[in-house]
Amino acid sequence: MFKIADLEFEIENAVLDGFISEEDGGIGWGIEIQAKERDVEDGRWRPKASAEILMYTGHGELENWGDLSGRQISWNEPLDTDGEPRALLCVFEHQPIYESCVRIEVGPKGALALDWAAKSDVLWKAPYTRGLDLRVQTELEFVGIWCGKMPEEACTKALSMYLTDADFAFRTVRAGTSLMVPNT
Repeated sequence: MFKIADLEFEIENAVLDGFISEEDGGIGWGIEIQAKERDVEDGRWRPKASAEILMYTGHGELENWGDLSGRQISWNEPLDTDGEPRALLCVFEHQPIYESCVRIEVGPKGALALDWAAKSDVLWKAPYTRGLDLRVQTELEFVGIWCGKMPEEACTKALSMYLTDADFAFRTVRAGTSLMVPNT
């Protein structure tokens, strides 16, 4: 379910990914939920909610990516301490998401599931302007962990510092960028 105020949308895809951040000493985890396009009064909406960096996990904090289950991440203000949005809702333009509570659990099919309650703005016409309730409930597809342009050996070594039970395969995608995908 992807709901903005009283408007419900089908979900096209919902992904979880990570990236190795040597600068921050951990893995940054992000989510992106894309809804299917639908008619809304005299327009077409195809909303997307995303958090490029939802949270970080450090050395030895997780055995594997499934250990993200049970995490809850909350924030009230639309911007972080660096003045950047913590998360964005895009309908016509990107708007910060605030008064947010994100919970990650194991869903009924065994995959990680997201339950996200928040507020955001759409800036359309009344009643779809400011302070709208946002609710997303869905299972997440884990696509892997990005390693920048590291070669396989370096990527595997870096990943083993943060996930102690890592079972991943190395892939090179998009202009030489490295991605560790789960072996499932």
